[in-house]
Amino acid sequence: MVQRRRIQVLLLLTAFSAVVFYIANREPSYQERALSSWMRELNPDGEGDGVSQAGEAIQQIGTNALPYILSELRRKDSSGKLKLMEWNDKLEGRLNHELMRFTPAYERRSTARAAIGLLGTNAAPAIEEISRNLDDRELISESAQALALIGQPALPTIKSLACSTNDITRFGCAQTLVLFTNAAEVAPILQSLTADAQPEVRALAAFGLGNSVGAPPSNVPLLIQLLNDADKSVQASACHSLGHFSNSAAIIVPALSNVLVTAVLNDFSLCNSASHSLRMIGPASIPTFLSLLSHPDGQLRAIAVRYLGSFPGEATNHVAELLPLLRDRDPRVRNSALMTLRRVPVDPARLIPALAEAFARETDANTREMFLIAFQQFGEPATNALPTLIKLTRDATGNERTALLLTIAAIDEDAAKDLGADATMLESGRSSREYLRDNFLNPYGTKRVEEGLPPPSFAPPPSP
Repeated sequence: MVQRRRIQVLLLLTAFSAVVFYIANREPSYQERALSSWMRELNPDGEGDGVSQAGEAIQQIGTNALPYILSELRRKDSSGKLKLMEWNDKLEGRLNHELMRFTPAYERRSTARAAIGLLGTNAAPAIEEISRNLDDRELISESAQALALIGQPALPTIKSLACSTNDITRFGCAQTLVLFTNAAEVAPILQSLTADAQPEVRALAAFGLGNSVGAPPSNVPLLIQLLNDADKSVQASACHSLGHFSNSAAIIVPALSNVLVTAVLNDFSLCNSASHSLRMIGPASIPTFLSLLSHPDGQLRAIAVRYLGSFPGEATNHVAELLPLLRDRDPRVRNSALMTLRRVPVDPARLIPALAEAFARETDANTREMFLIAFQQFGEPATNALPTLIKLTRDATGNERTALLLTIAAIDEDAAKDLGADATMLESGRSSREYLRDNFLNPYGTKRVEEGLPPPSFAPPPSP
């Protein structure tokens, strides 16, 4: 009898515990739909300019949604699921149609991050729990973004984590700080992390010091010091950040110029970072690029002349230095000089004869093609190039002759007809000329100029 009563009491306690657990963990709902249902409709990339119905539902549920959102933010795929997804992808590739639809854990974490963004500072009660995810590399990315979306209330916790003895936690802390836009608040923490033992933490800190709007000028001396860091990724991050401080160009330009000249021999990626930042600083970097036009290294000359094209108005005053580069011994330099001259407002009567003379002597196939594109872009103002083009056309065959005829048609359709161009060729010439004028910067009435659009971006030449 006593034994039976004990069993009954135990069963009652178990049932009561189950009810309590169910109530405590029951999903909140909105408009008779469970939170998980709304979350499946949420855009993991954010809501954009407006708030969707799913976003409104999460905002209405409010902090009651946090337990479920936090569980999703910790979501990981099991090894079995990962293997199954890999097998499914391979099989779908062979059969060329979808078999099973899986939702990877990172997508669910991204959706949870978006939900935190909808709650904003109302998600502050979750800061401590989210911050614990920063010691797990798999969870860092979405959790760091979630903390940044909560904003100001998360900063005290993040600041304390910057002193953690856990290397992964400090990395997660740095990744979080990079996402903050309040430069004055995060700068001291990032400055302290530039002395971290981990290169990846120092690199993130260096990047963050120039990444925020209104970053203080006091960051500049420290970033210049980081250009001498033993790790290349830290140097590259420092280069990138210095490009955001144009008001300190007087001390930044010499430092970046030194990196540019030193790195060109052994680290093109770092060289590219320095070049890009010099361009971001603006016209104050033009003297540096001009000084490099006579550098013994061809790749550096090519980079310098290419980036001068970022300042077409100012480069007009330096056409005399650019024209001789059309005859440079390095084809990369000739190609870059041509690209820049196409973007500089200069009188065709001065430019076209120089282009025609250089084209007649050009032996590099890629550069010859760029010359033809330049002539097509100028159209009728390139008339002075016709004698050279016509002469070369008479001796050319196959694709080369076709390309020359197309170029002549873009300049003078009658001249192209005399050489045997048909209606299709003439139409192609017109289309080519119009396309180039609509999409590339030149001083002859292009849409880019009329609409005040910036010049297109051209990457530096590849490594030899």
